[in-house]
Amino acid sequence: MTDHIESLAKGLIGEPAIFLGLVACMGLLLARVRLMRVLNGTIKVMVGVVLLQLGASAAGVALSNLAVLVQDRFQVIGYIPHNEAVTALVQINYGREVAITVVVGVIVHLLIARFTPIKYVFLSGHHVLFMAAVGVAVVLPAQIGWWQYLLCGSVLGVSMSLSPALIQRYVKQVTGDEKVAVAHFNSVGYFLAGCLSTALFKSPKRKYLFPNIVRKLEPLMQDHLVVICAFSFLLFFTAAFFSVGTGSNDLFAGQPFFIFAVVQSLWFTAGMYSILIGVRMMVAEIVPAYEGVSAKWIKGSIPAIDAPVLFPFAPLAAIVGFLVSFGIGVLTMFAMMTLQYTIIIPGIIPHFFSSGTVGVIAFRLRGAKALFFVCAVHGLLLSLLPLLLVPYLADLGYTRTTFADTDLQLIGILLGWLIQ
Repeated sequence: MTDHIESLAKGLIGEPAIFLGLVACMGLLLARVRLMRVLNGTIKVMVGVVLLQLGASAAGVALSNLAVLVQDRFQVIGYIPHNEAVTALVQINYGREVAITVVVGVIVHLLIARFTPIKYVFLSGHHVLFMAAVGVAVVLPAQIGWWQYLLCGSVLGVSMSLSPALIQRYVKQVTGDEKVAVAHFNSVGYFLAGCLSTALFKSPKRKYLFPNIVRKLEPLMQDHLVVICAFSFLLFFTAAFFSVGTGSNDLFAGQPFFIFAVVQSLWFTAGMYSILIGVRMMVAEIVPAYEGVSAKWIKGSIPAIDAPVLFPFAPLAAIVGFLVSFGIGVLTMFAMMTLQYTIIIPGIIPHFFSSGTVGVIAFRLRGAKALFFVCAVHGLLLSLLPLLLVPYLADLGYTRTTFADTDLQLIGILLGWLIQ
């Protein structure tokens, strides 16, 4: 009988889709919504988790092929920072541990919001998964005992509270009020953007400082799916073009390298679309349950939402910030090729969302000059920090991917250093 109970408990907790569905179900029940609403939300959360895993698998295969091309052509090991893909790999290896860490972290976070002056409620569910995955991937291989769950969960909960608080002064200057905060584990990057902008640049005399040629790019860059497909095609095309005639031609499966680049970029884009849809589906159902409980339990709380909430305040700045940061990432990649064997291939997603938000903050605070400088610095940061984190993820195997945003990298590096 005991074995059956233990097997049932392991199955419920060990499968991320089922466990997060149960979490959403309990949250919706506590929020006292109708039974059909509870059933609807629970199913959508579970389907969202599966979509995330399917998308991560498709994108991960494409990223692995790209990394193989780069390695065979330039005789280097390439890693692409990609939160969703590496989180899915962590869940495959440590699904139960990630789920437990999420529960402990949310409890710690709500206790902080309830009993301290830090009243932010972190509502970016996918970033909660990312930070939990970082802690689990770095800490659990050391096998330090049962308190590893408390350590990972506490780090997650404290990060969920401090991350919005760290950058709220700059978010307020962008939005003009305190109604919303940012819940995105790149807060160190955003804080650095605010500090550098205000310390090195004066307030601009004119509101718009971009030349007309830059403004004309805006309509072309509105659709994230098109941006991802176009830039991933450029990456695959470049890598495949320079790999013609090398040992990696088996990857082409008899196709012209141009067709190979098109197919791989489509697979990557489709995977990313599946991931984004899955994440949105999860967040759309978990957030109401989260909000319903916190609104009744935590008075005076400020909702913290994902970073793109700032994009409408300077959409062109977000686009330019992405382009500057990604360009620096590419230049840094080529510099790494001449200096060492392991390189970081710039990831489109972190440079788009994180550096785009950095661009909005810098532009709203100090104008276009601050934007170009700060996004260049941020692009360099996104290219160098992953090199320090990769050794601590060795237990996941030869993944070809790693975590992307500054908070995830710094927390992982710090935990890895402490554990060792």
